[in-house]
Amino acid sequence: MNILSLIVSVLGVIGTSSIISGLVLRRIDRLEKMLERRDNDRVEENVMRGEVIDRAGKLAEANTVALRVVTSDDVCLSELLDYRKAHDRLEKFMREKSAEYLHAT
Repeated sequence: MNILSLIVSVLGVIGTSSIISGLVLRRIDRLEKMLERRDNDRVEENVMRGEVIDRAGKLAEANTVALRVVTSDDVCLSELLDYRKAHDRLEKFMREKSAEYLHAT
């Protein structure tokens, strides 16, 4: 009888630890999923912000081009060239990163 109670006690401890570890693992899994969703939301937010900034830049570029037609070719020339350089640099960066992430998977 003494051996039987010892076996039952050991199995009880093993079962309890399994239950606790299962609960902890489930909690960790939920936390990881929440963090992954948060990261995905941040990426989506950054993409949307980038689109807004890009469209604002294109609108400013169109306004500058129209202003130069009405006034003179020297108006806002350096700003226009700076915008186009910055836009080209961003496009190059995005293409490189896209290729890097696509080939990393």
